[in-house]
Amino acid sequence: MTQPIIAAITPGTRRTTPASALEIKAKPGDDAPPSADAGFHQRESWCDANVSSRIAAAPETPLPEDVRPTHHFEIEFNACKLDPEAYGRQTRQEAELIPGRAQPLPS
Repeated sequence: MTQPIIAAITPGTRRTTPASALEIKAKPGDDAPPSADAGFHQRESWCDANVSSRIAAAPETPLPEDVRPTHHFEIEFNACKLDPEAYGRQTRQEAELIPGRAQPLPS
């Protein structure tokens, strides 16, 4: 089942959703992250949905004028698609260190 996501780009904030993440086939976190040796498209799809969800749940912060609105997504997405399992572990560890942070990816 496909769940549409309504996205808007607001200048000066980092809460953005790239066009590739406008539809998520399953609720983020419902499936386990693929391994680093899984197919590229499988890793890309999982990371797109989960990184978009993680960024959408994070508090908005103003961006400097020289930073693209999609910068945060690009950095997280590129880190995730190399090894989604390691990315999931790292985000869980980071969330444990920062009180009040958005929920991490499930194990």
